[in-house]
Amino acid sequence: MFFGSDNWAGVSPQVAEALSACTDGFASAYGSDDLTTQARDALGTFFDRDVDVFFTATGSAANMLSLSAVARPGGVVFAHRDAHILVDEAAGPESLVGMKLHALIGCQGRINAKELTEALATYPREHVHRGRGIAVSMTQGTELGTTYCVMDVAAIGAIARRNNLVLHMDGARFSNALVAQNVTPAAITHESGVDLLSLGFTKNGAWASEMVVSFREDLRDDLTYRQKAMGQVFSKNRFAAAQALAMLKDDHWKVLASHANGMAKKLSDGITNLDGCRLAAPTEINEVFAIIPQAMAQQLEDSGAIFADWPEDSAEADIAPGEGEMMIRLVASFATTDDHVDQFLDAAQRAEAA
Repeated sequence: MFFGSDNWAGVSPQVAEALSACTDGFASAYGSDDLTTQARDALGTFFDRDVDVFFTATGSAANMLSLSAVARPGGVVFAHRDAHILVDEAAGPESLVGMKLHALIGCQGRINAKELTEALATYPREHVHRGRGIAVSMTQGTELGTTYCVMDVAAIGAIARRNNLVLHMDGARFSNALVAQNVTPAAITHESGVDLLSLGFTKNGAWASEMVVSFREDLRDDLTYRQKAMGQVFSKNRFAAAQALAMLKDDHWKVLASHANGMAKKLSDGITNLDGCRLAAPTEINEVFAIIPQAMAQQLEDSGAIFADWPEDSAEADIAPGEGEMMIRLVASFATTDDHVDQFLDAAQRAEAA
């Protein structure tokens, strides 16, 4: 009953096979190998246009590399208050990139266009004392397991363009969001105004496959140099590229993400049928955010279930945990099985009966 996070899961057999296939022989270093070229071409096909691709070791590194390429003196980046760059990356975007992060309030983890517009008004460009807006960063799927539809992204993109801001998308669970929205990668990124995407395959079944995908040719030189300066140029990049190729081949990413989303939906449906339990947000991707009795949570942990306690203030006020309740997060993965979900729900039902 491992629902701690999707990065607890192992590696898809297809990804493992792709890694093994490139262990023999020799290949040129630092991304000049054939596999890296093939991966860049495959990602161009994936997004229906030419793209620049910069591999990184982690999703946090991809976020920081993206923002570093647009950093300017007095720069301000707008993001949801629960965004990973704000609460889970050790102030890296601020300390390493050197820009201020402005937290936005938004329902169910999403940036609100009205809130963004009002926040931008507090940084007038002619007022040198306040700083100036440089970028907007949105998370797809969000930190509450919800997603932005194409219209949502386009609305934020339009605000960004009107205010001369770069639009960055943190896509650690981008595959899961694509499945949930049933749209093309192009439609929900560059066609809707996204300039930079932190694309992650690691949580969806790769070993370490993170990258910055740039839809802006004018950022190529800065990203190239900053990737090196941040220590993110792999000497044996073919191993990172092999994973991306394996994920893209025959839409393997989609098979894995569809399974994970389905397992989360089954888990979510079961939880809503338990007395005293409710969802803190709709289950749209592979994450379930639930509010359950504290006693039930303890009994579930005693039964061997692994999940995360979640900050109560991330829930909307009208559904936040009350006395004797707590908010938890459960994450399904490509490796989650029906048995895992059934065991959890059985344990929850026993706790309910007790």
